[in-house]
Amino acid sequence: MRVGDWLDPELPPGAAEISERGRARLLTSARHDILQRTYVGTFVYPLLVLLGAWNLDLWREFGAEVTTVLAVLTIIVAIRLRLLRRATADTRRPTRAARVHLLLGVVSSGVFATAVGWAYLARSADASVTSGYVVVAGLAASVVMIASTHRRLAIVWVLACIVPGFVAFVIHGASSSQMMLAGFVVYLPILRRMIASGYESYWGAQVSAAKLDERAHEFARLTRLAGMAENATNLLHDVGNTLNGVKASADALADAQLRHPAADLGRLHALLVAHQADLPRFLADDPRGANVLPFLAELAAAGANDAELIGLEIARLRLHVEHIEVIVARQQGIARPVGAAQPCSVVDLVAAALGLSGIDAVGGNIATECAIDPGLSVIVDRHGALQILVNLLDNARAAVGEIAAPRISIRGAARDGRAVIEVVDNGHGIPAEMVERVFTRGFTTKPHGHGFGLHGSFALAQALGGELSFASEGAGCGASFRLCLPAVAG
Repeated sequence: MRVGDWLDPELPPGAAEISERGRARLLTSARHDILQRTYVGTFVYPLLVLLGAWNLDLWREFGAEVTTVLAVLTIIVAIRLRLLRRATADTRRPTRAARVHLLLGVVSSGVFATAVGWAYLARSADASVTSGYVVVAGLAASVVMIASTHRRLAIVWVLACIVPGFVAFVIHGASSSQMMLAGFVVYLPILRRMIASGYESYWGAQVSAAKLDERAHEFARLTRLAGMAENATNLLHDVGNTLNGVKASADALADAQLRHPAADLGRLHALLVAHQADLPRFLADDPRGANVLPFLAELAAAGANDAELIGLEIARLRLHVEHIEVIVARQQGIARPVGAAQPCSVVDLVAAALGLSGIDAVGGNIATECAIDPGLSVIVDRHGALQILVNLLDNARAAVGEIAAPRISIRGAARDGRAVIEVVDNGHGIPAEMVERVFTRGFTTKPHGHGFGLHGSFALAQALGGELSFASEGAGCGASFRLCLPAVAG
């Protein structure tokens, strides 16, 4: 150990379980504490010298000596004040200012104890001076308490207080001095135990707090990771629902591409080129030529139908892509999960949700009924409401997938100043024992479901200023999900 290192606080063995950064924080705090605690006591020594010299009338007999001691202690106080300001400016590492500050604290205690010992000898162990050693003993105990952050320094400081008394008692040699010496010998083990107890109490609390702080930071980190995982899961779930509509539109476009009349037009062109020389006769007399005009009419009608279908599916694809962009943007700005509220027609919301869910593109297998007040409007984040409705429609479609006569009803009406949108299906329903878990994360009745949609929709409905509830009479009796949103007045 280098000279001066013993003045730096010593971490207990239990601190080995803390990270290096945590140990550095503990040392920084301990250095600051020891500087503050040891400085406060320094003011006591000049005051005690003044008080003792006044009560014992030492000014008249030993004025020069008392003045010298008082001057030394006052100078030490001034120097330590200056060093304290420099030392406390940066306690992240041991500094020379901090070491000198602590050494001068030990010196001031030694000077005061020496002054008391000198007065003891000068007054021949007078009872009034002997009582000064009771004060010294009390100071030694106080040093133990304020220096509990530093076991080595506490021991040295206590010795600086006690050793001059030992010397004075040995020099005087009277029976009263021997009694005081015996008392100090008995007092030293008590001080030692007090040092150990103070050290263990201080560092036990500091290390426990540091461990708790690190556990809290680790818990916060894991919570953040869990939140990120949940956000990513919700993102994948919502995007996956939208991708079902994208797939349906892509399949419709692929079917339209298979029906494209390019091959038929090529064959027709080859036929006309082959009869280019006698084209009027071919069209008038040849049976194949007589079918050219009806064939072109059929191609035109089929092309018009395909063009209409392609236009519709492209519009749906654009809506799907826009919805996916909004979902991704919301996750990127997760600190503000809900966008700006705006008035939206419930009829338009339901129509867009049907398009995104793809229910209206399944070829008429599911009977869809809509009964919505035409004037019903809500003030809400449009894409947030769409996300909830798409989840509800997707769940309804999955619930009626194996029903002989599948049916989904969407109703919308104003009730008590709020817009109520219901999605009702005649599917497999929800068993009574599962009712309390419907909106719990991970709950699902789908064979391959993940249980994220209803949980996320329930939370999103609350974020939009509304609420989501459900009702089901049991297994095989269908289910009804009710979304309440703030309605636009009038």
